[in-house]
Amino acid sequence: MGGMDRGRRRGARAGAVVAWALAALVAGVVAWWGVTLVGGQTRRDGAGVLSAAQVADALGQARATASPTAGVGPTPTPTPTVTSTPSVSATPAPPAGASDEVARTAVVAGGQVGAACRGGAVVLLFATPDDGWSVDVRSAGPEHVEVKFRRGEQETEVRTECVGGVPTATVETED
Repeated sequence: MGGMDRGRRRGARAGAVVAWALAALVAGVVAWWGVTLVGGQTRRDGAGVLSAAQVADALGQARATASPTAGVGPTPTPTPTVTSTPSVSATPAPPAGASDEVARTAVVAGGQVGAACRGGAVVLLFATPDDGWSVDVRSAGPEHVEVKFRRGEQETEVRTECVGGVPTATVETED
């Protein structure tokens, strides 16, 4: 009788293993089908990876409909210890008749800030923190753009203003 119980237990274990394997197979097939279905829909309706011009256009439309938000609560005044010059790259000039916008990107310790001068106003295009850093947008324009990146005790503040129609960044870092 003891041998029969062992045989039933082995059979039950084997049945459980087979059931688990079938469940895993079904889950894999369903996941594959879902990804294929979503991917196929994305391709059919034209969505997917956007070009730099499409991203800039979408950001411009979003900015036109969004209202700036104020920071929450008082913040301590930082004591700058090191001043550095950001790495700045220019964006290509817009096509003739498109706009008199000039945009620049400042690459600093903690992330990147993109700003554009439109007439006499400066507008934040993006503020992207590096891995492990947080970002706090203090002002998105029109007089100035102010962004702070933080990681632990490290802090980098980027302030951008239009100088002669060109976004000009001032950077302060502290440890």
